[in-house]
Amino acid sequence: MSLSQTPLNQEAAAPDTLEQKYKGIWAAKGKTDANTLTNGLLMLILEFAVREYASDIHFDPQGDLIRLRF
Repeated sequence: MSLSQTPLNQEAAAPDTLEQKYKGIWAAKGKTDANTLTNGLLMLILEFAVREYASDIHFDPQGDLIRLRF
């Protein structure tokens, strides 16, 4: 099917949000080693930064949380 034949109401599946993907990585905690979790989290952050055409990435500590800004 060519692009011109694609029905207008057919939408591409919405990509997972950063939070949803993070929850997937967090669920693997204890089931895999720390390096794998760290690499997965880093790749996730970089993937979303590239997708948003970010020129920089900010990690803002806020108590027990870290706010991530692109």
